[in-house]
Amino acid sequence: MLCQLIRRLTGKKPPHIELFADAGDAYRVRLRAANGEILMSSEAYSNESNAWRAARVLASHTNLEVKENR
Repeated sequence: MLCQLIRRLTGKKPPHIELFADAGDAYRVRLRAANGEILMSSEAYSNESNAWRAARVLASHTNLEVKENR
């Protein structure tokens, strides 16, 4: 809902939440701005399910879309 509103009002894509595996095979969550800038990065999670849980909590508080970046 918030993503659609941002797009409608600004004509730009909204920020989004990414889930990704880092170089050390840990999983992280980050918030990426529409221009590609990384705004926030989480701690490292040892398993993917914990990282998904963190991404869903962040999404529930921000109404932003979660994307998996592999």
